[in-house]
Amino acid sequence: MTDSMQITEQFVQQVSPPPIGADGKGTQAFYRDSSITGFGLRVASGGTKSFILEKRIEGKVKRITLGRYGKLDVAQARAKAEKLLQEIQAANRPRITEGQITRREIPLQEAYADYLAAHQQLKKNTRQDYQRSIDGPLQDWLAWPLLKITADQVMSLHAMYGSQSQARINNAMRLLRAIFNHAQQHYLDETGQALVVENPVEVLTKEHAWYDIKARQSYIPAEALPRWWQATLKLKSETARDYLHFLLCTGLRHSSTSRLSFADVDFEKKLLLVKQSKKEGVFILPLSDYVNELLRRRAWASPGTRGYIFPGARTNKPLTEPRSAVKRVQEKAGIPFTLYDLRRTYLQLAEQSGINDPANLPKMVKAAEELTTSNAIEIESIRQVQQTITNRLLTLACASS
Repeated sequence: MTDSMQITEQFVQQVSPPPIGADGKGTQAFYRDSSITGFGLRVASGGTKSFILEKRIEGKVKRITLGRYGKLDVAQARAKAEKLLQEIQAANRPRITEGQITRREIPLQEAYADYLAAHQQLKKNTRQDYQRSIDGPLQDWLAWPLLKITADQVMSLHAMYGSQSQARINNAMRLLRAIFNHAQQHYLDETGQALVVENPVEVLTKEHAWYDIKARQSYIPAEALPRWWQATLKLKSETARDYLHFLLCTGLRHSSTSRLSFADVDFEKKLLLVKQSKKEGVFILPLSDYVNELLRRRAWASPGTRGYIFPGARTNKPLTEPRSAVKRVQEKAGIPFTLYDLRRTYLQLAEQSGINDPANLPKMVKAAEELTTSNAIEIESIRQVQQTITNRLLTLACASS
């Protein structure tokens, strides 16, 4: 280090890099600030300028990189140095993580919070699934340091919860594995070495212990459709009732349906514009008479609006998954089902009605500004398929009405 001096923005801008050494290797020059003990600037012969903090930790002087000049200005570097000095003084056994200091023993709850903070793009449903794992199988481990969680404990917890819900414990262990992977990359000691070396969840792969969860194949059987239909008619929420009927009679997924607006419907041509994910794109769905009239009735009930066809509790928000309505129908009809079971019911009835390749139903017609004669013929053909399936569904559903 050179003699103490006041490190200013002007100084950092003007200071020249040191020359390359006689051996041809790069060199570094250090400048210590006179106002904050330990705060300084490191200048490499290649021109890189970085702010540093030197502090004695556990009997040894540690040099901590605060960040490069350009990403940090002098004021920001000073503030970071002062905060870090306070944390070093307060910490019992400090560790350094990317210029931040925390305890060496990181509890699972803290690691989970760090993981979420680093994955802001996670969807709401994914975060809810994660929270169910945290509140369920992983709850007793939240206060445990990561390094206390062993492969044997992972195997034991996985086996214990597997007797209750194999899918739930598989999900919990996938989350735990992701948290450990994140910790391995981001939790470093003052020398830059990883604090978390092993991921104990990998034992499930090594021991072939993951539960093999088969895809759900349930649907509402034909003989139960009348009970299900009558139970939906008793729902107080007309929106929830219409929504369940709509899913059953179109075979669409909840994710493709909840945000539909009246602007997406052409009532005269009986067409619906469905916007899916970026990967799946946009398509036109020809509508059966029943579904078209269902949507027309909803439009009449909402005069002058171009909002959501199936609004949520707040009309400016789309309908979320109607869990309470589904639960009431389950109880009244005595039939367990999910929203996706309605799609499987649709496909099952399509197959029973002699429709070829029902897994591709409802068949998608790519959206176009102007329908060509070829597209129009295809659309009419698909509409007849939709009409056949809807008629079959309504005949079964209303058999005992």
